[in-house]
Amino acid sequence: MLALVFLTGCGGGGDDAVGGASVQESAAAATQFGAFYGECGSIDTAAVVQITGYSGLELVANNGIKCRWETPTGSPYVMFTWFRGSPFEREREVAIRSGKIVEDIEIDGHRAFTSAADGICQVGIADGADFIHWLVRTDTTGVAAASCDTAIGLGERTIGA
Repeated sequence: MLALVFLTGCGGGGDDAVGGASVQESAAAATQFGAFYGECGSIDTAAVVQITGYSGLELVANNGIKCRWETPTGSPYVMFTWFRGSPFEREREVAIRSGKIVEDIEIDGHRAFTSAADGICQVGIADGADFIHWLVRTDTTGVAAASCDTAIGLGERTIGA
């Protein structure tokens, strides 16, 4: 009898509702993960070389959330990172606070931004509660705009994959 009362007391009577949705439903809605992008954003080394034009790139780091391609000298390099459940706005704000030039863009219907500094450009793309990030480091300074075109191209390829 005591167990029955306990179970009845824990049942969903609507007391935990927030605006008509349960707390669990609200939490689930806030963490709608984006698509699965596969290893390295579903882009292999040959495609990274083709998109960037950087010959000699080799995959030097590869795990579930990050891939990095480098030339034998270490620069230029390209990096892909995929953050599950990382807020887009927080990542954008970090770029602004670090003094980079930030431009809001859209990639295939997804909110995105570029973040440029001397010789480096990053593109961040929102997908649900996820944040996808490409960084392109050139081997010369003063070419952030060119590297942003490359980073955007990598982002377009990942989102369209």
